Amino acid sequence: MSDISNSVLLVISVCATAAAVWFFLLARRGARERDLLLEVGTRISSSLDRDEVLGLILDGLEEVVGYDAAGIFLVDIESDEISYHLLRGYDEGVLAQVELKIGDGLVGSSAEMEEPIVVADVRKDPDYIGARTKTRSEIVLPLMVSGIVVAVLNLESDRVRAYGSRHLKQLQTFGAQAAVAIDNASCYTEAREKRVIEQELEIAGKIQQALLPNSTPDIPGLDVAAYMKPIESLGGDLYDLVQVNEKTLGIAIGDISGHGAPAAILMASLYASYRSLTRRGFSIPEIMSQLNNLIQENFGTSRYATFFYGVIAPEEQRLTYSNAGHFPPLLIRPGEEPRLLSTGGIVLGFMNDAIYEESTLSLEPGDVIILYTDGIIEAAGPDDEMFGEERLAEICATMIRRSAREVLDGILKAVMSHCSDSEQQDDISLVIVRIL
Repeated sequence: MSDISNSVLLVISVCATAAAVWFFLLARRGARERDLLLEVGTRISSSLDRDEVLGLILDGLEEVVGYDAAGIFLVDIESDEISYHLLRGYDEGVLAQVELKIGDGLVGSSAEMEEPIVVADVRKDPDYIGARTKTRSEIVLPLMVSGIVVAVLNLESDRVRAYGSRHLKQLQTFGAQAAVAIDNASCYTEAREKRVIEQELEIAGKIQQALLPNSTPDIPGLDVAAYMKPIESLGGDLYDLVQVNEKTLGIAIGDISGHGAPAAILMASLYASYRSLTRRGFSIPEIMSQLNNLIQENFGTSRYATFFYGVIAPEEQRLTYSNAGHFPPLLIRPGEEPRLLSTGGIVLGFMNDAIYEESTLSLEPGDVIILYTDGIIEAAGPDDEMFGEERLAEICATMIRRSAREVLDGILKAVMSHCSDSEQQDDISLVIVRIL
């Protein structure tokens, strides 16, 4: 009987010792994991490079939690989009074919519900998006800052039931610090990228301005002034004053749809092509037709341009022009109603092989020709009333005997007064030609 008791006591002692060792190992592993998470947290908090921060997060979690595939997905609440920013263990070609929105798949569902998701076997979960054939279990955690999901952390394992409550607790403990680090790094990265873009746009804007004429041609019988002010570093307006020969002046003005870099690229292409065509001696309708096909073939219907081009021969007192959908320039003649220079055709780029007409007008000394873009006539005052063509013509009529520069300055002053110091809403271009 005593032998049996001793055996029982021995078994109990061994079990107790084993249990003690097990709990000791668990405690030590828990302490090691906490130390590792603390170390990783310190490292990610010391960096403002977003890619480095994301890499450090996945490095740390590989050692602490373990995974066969992992991803950090950035969330844009405003656009409802989720982007694949850092992936490990996935076939990126497969993921590139999937466009995730908030609510899509396990990652999107976690972002939408703002709750973690643990799946023991993804083969039994209809929300799983099969980006990996070997994946069996998955754990997903939304990373939040001030109640807003900024990213989603996703870990996948090739084993069934690889993740449990302990792993979830580890991730949740670590997730708050990771979310702040990602948000800080994202803000810094976006600010840095914005500064780089602004610097590049400033340089591009200077190059763009260099394309345009920096002086007015000196042609007897003509007094010319011009002005341009883009709303951004890069503008979509263009104007030109080109001496076709010793006795004639080419005048052009245009407006590209949209703003920013895409409009500026189209503007530069249009300007270079127009200059090339004028040097090669094409007629005005031919120039317009070829410019139209250039835009239509290279940019499609997503981009278009309004464009006016005319040639003034002061000795012959003649203006020949064509207008491709641009706001009609004004011909102001003392004692007469303003004449709109509208003959031509549709905007450039709307359809291939469009036909453009030209018109020839007689000019007289004292005539003033005004070319402008919508930044002038659509300039809105505090009550949203536009400046308008009628007001433009009236102001020019009051200054009909003044120099081209005085007329230009008077128009700009009137526009600014009309807007009452409101912010400029569109690119402004203005060309004044006075017949002497």
